[in-house]
Amino acid sequence: MSDSLPERPDLGQLRRRAKELRDAADVARHLEAAYRDLDLDLLGSLLHPQVHWTGLCSNSAQVLDWYRRLVADGIITTVRSVEVDRDTVVLGLTVAQQTEGARPAPPQQLYQVFTIDGAQIIDIQGSPDRRSALART
Repeated sequence: MSDSLPERPDLGQLRRRAKELRDAADVARHLEAAYRDLDLDLLGSLLHPQVHWTGLCSNSAQVLDWYRRLVADGIITTVRSVEVDRDTVVLGLTVAQQTEGARPAPPQQLYQVFTIDGAQIIDIQGSPDRRSALART
């Protein structure tokens, strides 16, 4: 039997982790609203100026330009799910294109993983399914 007490958690570390969770939860709520309302100003306010989107963009202006093109092309994105894990937000999305006269393509299901630091999105990664998206958190 050990006479030593369990190690006390580092309160500073616990406070930082709690703040990260609040930041990620706040970003998640705002991300969902930005997608729902097609609010690129709100989305832009969440992005770090040097946000990196794997294979697509390396700053916030490029990310916003990419989303503007989607909206202009009639792409409709619906948020199906929102998950927060530590400093990460995972959005489950349905993506479809509006068409006139032509038969529309079936909606595509995909996931986006947003890494948060200091209440800003610093990294975005796409995933084809929930399992691979959650593996990135």
